[in-house]
Amino acid sequence: MRLKLFDSLATPKDVEQVAAILGSNRGVTETLLDVLETKGLLTKADGRYVNTPMASEFLVSTSPFWQGSFLLSQQERHHMLINDMENLMQGRARAGQGTPGQHWISVDALKTLGQFSLQGSLQDMVAFIAALPAFSDMRTMSDVGGNHGRYTMALLEENPQLTGEILDVPPAVPAIQALCDESDHRDRLSVRGFDLRRDTLPDAAYDLVLISHVLHLFSRSLPKVLKTLAAGVAPGGWLVSQTLDRECRGSPTIRLVRELMTRMMGVQTHFLTEEHMDLIRTTLRDEGFGDFRTSRGGPNGMSLIFAARKGA
Repeated sequence: MRLKLFDSLATPKDVEQVAAILGSNRGVTETLLDVLETKGLLTKADGRYVNTPMASEFLVSTSPFWQGSFLLSQQERHHMLINDMENLMQGRARAGQGTPGQHWISVDALKTLGQFSLQGSLQDMVAFIAALPAFSDMRTMSDVGGNHGRYTMALLEENPQLTGEILDVPPAVPAIQALCDESDHRDRLSVRGFDLRRDTLPDAAYDLVLISHVLHLFSRSLPKVLKTLAAGVAPGGWLVSQTLDRECRGSPTIRLVRELMTRMMGVQTHFLTEEHMDLIRTTLRDEGFGDFRTSRGGPNGMSLIFAARKGA
């Protein structure tokens, strides 16, 4: 990613050409290219290498779906956890551990996290919501823990009458506002500091309340959090969540490594189980919701998209 190797392989090149572009050792370069071929990122023919369609889409820096910054940030995080694994295994705080979430309060960090959503989570979530009954009639939405704001911006693109409010912890507001100011939909976007642990939504204020990859942080207090979210939904409106699903059919290795990382970072889980989902349904029924809907989405189908509609 740092050398922009895949940028140089948009057209076929042999080892000597690639090594010259990168300023790299020929022997190392050749073996690396062969490794990338075995991983399905390059193809080789007549001694020349070129990107596969997947590499062109996700690993070329000029692609709108580029994942480079996200991959580099994950590498940094993995190294941090591995280097401090002894302390983490013994229940001691990570070296230099700061306030939870502080890693995602700069513009660059938010853009990096937004790259991950482009691996499929955003596209699947937006398609699901746009297909809900009365989506075209929605006028107000709130994205709780909205972070990089891509979900809200994509939904505003789908519904030109919709206005969106992104809610997130106060330290993240300036960076989120900066991203919104760059958006083509900035006149329909607003940002507000919000802490789901103690703040409340305005009563029945939104046709859509969205919460994506946040509920797992409240796996031990789901009823309280759900009541807070439910109160903000207008009659006839929708509450939609996206979480990682432990029961999914995706790679068990990916699932377990993600959960290991999550627990080493001090969070109870990154997945909601079927028992959690039953509790969510029960709580929302008590709050006057019905018409429950679910769908799979995201990379490897690991995300569970869940929606419920508030009675009119």
